Amino acid sequence: LGATVNASCTVWRNRCPFPKDEKIQMLWKLDEEFLKGSHDSFSNGVEVSNITIGPLNETKSSLSCFVQKRDGSPQRMNLIQIQAGYPPSPPQNLTCVMNASSMNLTCQWDAGRDSLLPVSTPIPGCSPAAGQSSCTIARQHLRLYQKMLFLVSTENALGAVESARLCADPADLVLLEPPSLLAVQPIPGESGCAQVAWQAASGEAFPRQLCELRYREEGDPQWVPRGAGRPGAQHCGLLFGTPYHLQMRCRKLPAGYWSGWSAAKSFTTPEKGARGWQEGRQKSGRQAQLRVPRPHEAHGKILGYWATLSTRPRKEDPSVLCNTTETWCTFSVPAGTQRIYLTAYNSKGSSKPTEVHLLETKGKIPLSLGAAPLQTFQHLLQHNRRSGIWCEHWGKGADTTVTAILGLMGGRAGCQTLPAPGQTPFCYLNTVLKS
Repeated sequence: LGATVNASCTVWRNRCPFPKDEKIQMLWKLDEEFLKGSHDSFSNGVEVSNITIGPLNETKSSLSCFVQKRDGSPQRMNLIQIQAGYPPSPPQNLTCVMNASSMNLTCQWDAGRDSLLPVSTPIPGCSPAAGQSSCTIARQHLRLYQKMLFLVSTENALGAVESARLCADPADLVLLEPPSLLAVQPIPGESGCAQVAWQAASGEAFPRQLCELRYREEGDPQWVPRGAGRPGAQHCGLLFGTPYHLQMRCRKLPAGYWSGWSAAKSFTTPEKGARGWQEGRQKSGRQAQLRVPRPHEAHGKILGYWATLSTRPRKEDPSVLCNTTETWCTFSVPAGTQRIYLTAYNSKGSSKPTEVHLLETKGKIPLSLGAAPLQTFQHLLQHNRRSGIWCEHWGKGADTTVTAILGLMGGRAGCQTLPAPGQTPFCYLNTVLKS
């Protein structure tokens, strides 16, 4: 495309019914347009016309040569079809894969830009159909366990090119079928392990295989890869009371393609006695916090929670203050009670009781609180209850806390803080103490 074409038309007068001395005119027709080229007459009765057409911008055109007598219509002498295109592009990304069952080798490649011309693409051992970018080489044309050279050559009327060469043992290009997962059996007890039984799909043809498995928790899209080991091997580190999905794949050793993943097998690990509250601390290190264990920490599905007065509760025990499936409950305790115990339970048992100390509230909570600066580093807090106030101060970027018990000043509480220069102090009401 975009090039010019030279054409020549020759007429022998002695082979045509022309009068000997009659002059003729030679014309050209490109598709539907008549054109005029050069015209030379020779003494031996030969008439020759040459023409150059182009640049061509159509992939297909027809070009005809005509002879016109003085008093007649043009008569077509010949017609040719012009097909324009490009030189072939080198085939890219040649890959070959052996079928583990038929032992045939299928190669495929990217043909690149369409040359718009008829193309021949031979590959040793097979010839792909026109327009196809793959070809299968039968087993009898392969030499297993020794290296062979594979390449694709592409040729059209404008040239020929070859792909990059692939040198490989056909047996190292095998793609195994996915293995069959026979069973996944959780190990009884509190091991957090499961035994995986599986079978290679390719029989005895390729006995040396490397396999791997992957599993994920139900509802979690993230797979966790792990080596498969031998059939029947145990795999540990699983969470208790958790549903899983498991898949496997294999490849030939020492080289070969990974098979696709097998169909998923589902299983659920057995539960373990429930795990109770987790303890954490605030950054200041002065106050402990309890949090309900996350699902993957609880050793199974939590069926409920007990708040009790003893460390060994039973469902009908009068020491059980509440039995709930929520993470909160309301209850009354006998006077003088200083601690209670929180316990989680599931189908396998209960967690270790977590001790919680009860704090007594004394005095009355102020109904309002205000603050105003007195001097450079002094602040005044105003409230409408006569009680002691615990004041805390943090300066910007400070790592320590300055605390002070406020004195009473006729309904006002004075709070003197000494932050570092350039820091903005603030106070907030933390605890009301008995005055």
